[in-house]
Amino acid sequence: MEESSPAALRLETNRKSPVPLFFQLAEQIENAIRTHQMRPGDRIENEVDLAQRLGLSRPTVARAVNELVAKGLLVRRRGVGTEVANPNFSRRIGLTSLHADLLNCGRQVRTNLLRHDWVVDPVRAERLGAPAKADLLFIERVRLADAEPLAVMRNWLPAERATFKTSDLETCGLYDLLAAQGVTVSQAEQHITARLVTPHEAELLRVRRGSAALTLVRLARDTYGAAIELGEHTYRGDAYTLDLSVDAP
Repeated sequence: MEESSPAALRLETNRKSPVPLFFQLAEQIENAIRTHQMRPGDRIENEVDLAQRLGLSRPTVARAVNELVAKGLLVRRRGVGTEVANPNFSRRIGLTSLHADLLNCGRQVRTNLLRHDWVVDPVRAERLGAPAKADLLFIERVRLADAEPLAVMRNWLPAERATFKTSDLETCGLYDLLAAQGVTVSQAEQHITARLVTPHEAELLRVRRGSAALTLVRLARDTYGAAIELGEHTYRGDAYTLDLSVDAP
């Protein structure tokens, strides 16, 4: 992924104002982010250059940047600099689709369909309770939220569940398509872990190689306990959070 050039924002501070200089600076940078003058991944000038350009001390600039880092608006990356953070999507663990959850949060959702093939995969067929040489529908998609890639989604389905149109996968969530067939996802086995993205995933998610990711493997079952879908999803570690409520014993 190409690195962006630092953004030279039009910034001004008023020494006669009772508002502290660091706060004035932080407020202007935050406004640039909120109004989309700066987009996720855009870099800001380093603190030395910014201090020199505005005639401020480096500690003043550093404090302004620290305030925005604490708010989650900026992120420091070793060897890269300080850049606008991706908006974090927080999601509760449950039997819902990412597509529906994003829409419910008011995010703009887009899906890039990368693969829609019939494959023979003995390992995943076994997990789905299908014969080793059975044809499985393999789907690979990239889910975007507000035009930013959020997840790489890979799914395997038994042939009898794969009756929807290819084009439907670009506009609907998989669980919605299954529901339209009269199939209800009622339970699932889930495994969540953290790892580094693969080179292929880094390219699809527009992140640097070696970036952190959350992965979720889900085997979904219908009301009769039959396996209907196996999903292996990779989420950007800098833009995705899973929430879980825990009750005391």
